[in-house]
Amino acid sequence: MTLRITLSCLLALTALGVGADRVNAQWFSFGFNSGRCQTDDEVPQADRAAYEGPALNFVRALLGPEPSSAYAAGTVAMKQAMTPDAFAAFVRSNVASLGPLGNLHVAHSYYLTGTSTGTERYHVLCTAVAHGSFSSPEGHVVVAATPAPEQAHVIVEGDTRNNTFAFVLWLILEQGQWRVENMHLTATAMAGKSSLDLWSLARAQRERHHDFNAYLLYAVALQLASRGPAFQLSIQADIEKELRQLQKPRELDGQPPFSWQLGGPSFRILKVAPIGVDGKLYLMLSQEVAPWSDAPEVDRENRDLGSAFSKVDPDYADAFDDLIIEAVEQGGARVFRTLARSTGTL
Repeated sequence: MTLRITLSCLLALTALGVGADRVNAQWFSFGFNSGRCQTDDEVPQADRAAYEGPALNFVRALLGPEPSSAYAAGTVAMKQAMTPDAFAAFVRSNVASLGPLGNLHVAHSYYLTGTSTGTERYHVLCTAVAHGSFSSPEGHVVVAATPAPEQAHVIVEGDTRNNTFAFVLWLILEQGQWRVENMHLTATAMAGKSSLDLWSLARAQRERHHDFNAYLLYAVALQLASRGPAFQLSIQADIEKELRQLQKPRELDGQPPFSWQLGGPSFRILKVAPIGVDGKLYLMLSQEVAPWSDAPEVDRENRDLGSAFSKVDPDYADAFDDLIIEAVEQGGARVFRTLARSTGTL
């Protein structure tokens, strides 16, 4: 077993993530497996604290002044897969970039018990919430398991100014202590909207034949639904299936940068991404521009792109609060953002 620590960033629409079929393929093996899953308060609080507490402490250590101290809470397999220096370097590069997280809490936990013979890994079906039903599209999750008699998956969430992030932890009871076998870090909500919310919005845009909007929303909904290689939401495969049924917009064919001819001048587009800012959902268009001399000059360039895009695709306003136009200096490090329907900048 290797430690997998990944960070989901804002959607650049150059790749859509791991498909559900490829994720599940890692979980099947030969042998007899019998697993039981108890979700959230199906386990008494005192017993649940035994694994939820170490999970929360692990995340607090990652976010604290000595993040390398979290390494001690890893399983033997995790430590064999990653040196302390590599662990510390990765945390500095990824976790630290989140900044402070507010409202840090255990969102859900899944306690697994059972028996297994002749296998290294299998999968267990759990209700998504305590006393839940498997009948609804979002009613269950599928989690990875090993032959260990006791293990748990714990979702620890925290909020930044604009998004919610989750640490998806797989813990195993090892030598009498709960230790972290696997961690996946990902955004789970954007401007207060979950993958389920964005999936619903994507479907509505598809029904209205706003295909550009629908494609972007499906793609970000799929990204927010991802919980890593050891944990899968039931809706992930459905979102991916519907996304694959959509034709990719011609504006996003190939690899960025894209050359957009919008009824006049050509724009060099680096990225197209829905983003959340202060509770609103925006569509960001990032363009590469020549070095500018002052703010009014680059603001005009951004507004030119915003105006041209709005003329060829006015339907964007049906799904997004506004356009954020981002200018990235060619050969430089400066970035300048403009709100298309506002006199101010962002």
